[in-house]
Parts: sequence; structure tokens; C-alpha cells
Amino acid sequence: AQYEPRCFIAHFGKKHASVHPVDGGCYPVPSWNEASQVVSKGDLLLLCCWNGHKGLFNGDAWGIGEVTDKNVRVEGIYIYYKHRSLPKPVERVAIEACLTAKERRKFKMGPVRAWAFLSEIARASFRCCTR
Repeated sequence: AQYEPRCFIAHFGKKHASVHPVDGGCYPVPSWNEASQVVSKGDLLLLCCWNGHKGLFNGDAWGIGEVTDKNVRVEGIYIYYKHRSLPKPVERVAIEACLTAKERRKFKMGPVRAWAFLSEIARASFRCCTR
């Protein structure tokens, strides 16, 4: 059977913005972050910005990342991805409209967790966000 990629929202905040920008291909996430344990090669990330990277402040999605590798270190988990820009950013309200109630609750934790928070979403939700 062909591998069906899992889909995630990756929140980018201020802490690592200069070293790991959203289009940089590396996403450091704390190991306590549940979703970071299950993400693997071939999975898809919706890349959302919260703290002003490239003028995006509000959780808008700026691109898609296809996971190419994952490296577990003492200080956290580093997820590597191939970045693809979206034709235009997807606004937070449009993303929230595509998510289930449970996914929306987790999405809203993005800015609270501030610098890096990964949450899994259904493939249908991901497709809705990126069409």
C-alpha cells in the first residue's frame, strides 16, 4: 500500500525566526509536543506565521512543507522539509473555517505556545486550507 501522508500545522513564532525562517526548511519543535513524535518523512506541513516573518503576523499560512527528515536531539526535535510557496498566503480565518472544532482549539494554541507548536489535522482539512 502507498504511504498516505499525515498532515500537520506548523506554527512559526519569534524565538527561532531569524535562524529558522518559515521558508528555511528546518522546524525545531520541543519534544513535549505530541505531534512531533509521529511526524515522519513524506508528511505535509501547513506553515503558519505568527510573529511578523515576511510581514505575516496572524497565523496566516505562507507555504507547504514536505517532510524530508527528522532529527531527535536533546534540546528538541528538528523536522526538515522541502518548502513550497503557496500562490498567495492563506489567511487565518480561512484556515480556521477548514478545521474541525478540535483542530481549531489546537490551532489557537499556536500563538500561546509562541515559538513552535505542531498539531495534526485531517487530510480533508489540509486540502481545504490549500486549495
